[in-house]
Order: sequence, then structure tokens, then C-alpha cells
Amino acid sequence: LRSGRRLPIACVGPRRRDRGGGPEAAAKKCKSFDNGGPGVGRGIASRHSMNELLADLRQSVIANELRRAEIFSHCSSETIRRMSGITEVLMLARGKFLFREMSPPAGLFVVQRGAIRLTRLTAQGTEQVVHVFRPHESLAEDALVAGRRYWGSASAVEESQVLAIPRESLL
Repeated sequence: LRSGRRLPIACVGPRRRDRGGGPEAAAKKCKSFDNGGPGVGRGIASRHSMNELLADLRQSVIANELRRAEIFSHCSSETIRRMSGITEVLMLARGKFLFREMSPPAGLFVVQRGAIRLTRLTAQGTEQVVHVFRPHESLAEDALVAGRRYWGSASAVEESQVLAIPRESLL
């Protein structure tokens, strides 16, 4: 462009020989993209629409992860979509607890990345590993359904990412 200004690639159309095209016309074309006009750049300039786009993308990723969990494999797309809207993503550093034995159930959890170790204290006071949950495995559904306190403690074996569906949203 003659003025030396650069426009995003999505905004630059076919070159015209100075028929009033110039940078102003290209900027106008870019504006039509930003305001929902045709093309790939739709909604790029608006911070509000970018936030909506990111929220939709986040919800889609969560929905895909939930579908991969055995507990949700038979759920309808609509149910998965609704659940993905209420699901929180938790990051756990190695050794951090997701929940502790005898605490009230907070929700249902699905391991997205990493590993979560479920342990239980024995009568002698030692920790016994009951199970190590890997990606796409769910945990704590029994306490949630029965309305009982957690019978074990869950902690991250390594840096982990867990999807949490809050109890009050499920019941």
C-alpha cells in the first residue's frame, strides 16, 4: 500500500490500480469484516465478540473432553453442551489435593491431563493407594450420587488438569 500502512492479511483484497482503492478502501473493506461482513476475519476487531469466540471455543473443548469420559459417553449432545457450560477447569500442581477424605462432595471430576491418586487412610494410619486416575477417567461420582462424604483423598501425582462439574449444578 502506498501510505506504508499495513493491514491484516484477511483485509487485503485484490490489488487495484488507483481507482480510489488505496488504503482507505482497504480499511473500509477490513471494517466490513470486523462488523460481521463476509470472510474469515469476521468479528476480529471487537473485543466483545473475541471474548464470545474464546468462550465458545473453551466450551467446545470442554464438551469434547466430557464426551471422551466413559460416564458421559451415552449422553446426548445437548446434555454435553449444557454440562460444558457449567464445568470449571482446575489446575493442580503435583501433591495438591482435589479433595480430602471425609469432606462433603463438591462435584464430579474428570481428569483431562496428568494423573490423580485416590488414597485412603488405613486403621494403622498409613496411606493406601486405591486407584490412579488418568485422562478421561471420572472420579467422585459415588459420593455425589449417594450424598455421602468422600471416603478417600484425591491428589495430583503430577501437574494435572481436571474438569470439575459443581454438585449444585448436577442435582
